[in-house]
Amino acid sequence: MKKLIGFVLLFVLCAGCAWAQDQCANCKCTEYPVPDGCEKCCGVIRGKVTAASASHVAVASDKETQDLQITQNTVIPRKIQQGDSVTVVYNKGTKEAGLVKVD
Repeated sequence: MKKLIGFVLLFVLCAGCAWAQDQCANCKCTEYPVPDGCEKCCGVIRGKVTAASASHVAVASDKETQDLQITQNTVIPRKIQQGDSVTVVYNKGTKEAGLVKVD
């Protein structure tokens, strides 16, 4: 009986993980505001750039600081530099910036 309960519990946990991954499959995290249904996958931080390079951007808000990866898929309409006020949409799981918009 304990083995059956353990198996059922394992199955439920694995199914939940797969469902969460599928839920994020359609979320590119490159739009602001974040589309409905993508709030669990995509985060938004608004603040000042504290560091910027070709591969990373660090943004500090009143509540937190995020160090996010910039990839070839990151949408950056204008070059960013330290001190800029920005809105960044990012993937919560991978910490990859999808959109960096200078305010």
